[in-house]
Amino acid sequence: MLTGGGPLKSSTSFGYWVYETAFIYGDFGLASAKAVLMLLFVLL
Repeated sequence: MLTGGGPLKSSTSFGYWVYETAFIYGDFGLASAKAVLMLLFVLL
């Protein structure tokens, strides 16, 4: 976030990507799916 996302948002964190999908783009369904994937990755 401090770098502005770098070229093609390459340094954007996954958590911020989920936040951006939900609250900036307004797509809460897709953001929920991304959050579930993030949870699965953390549990593994």
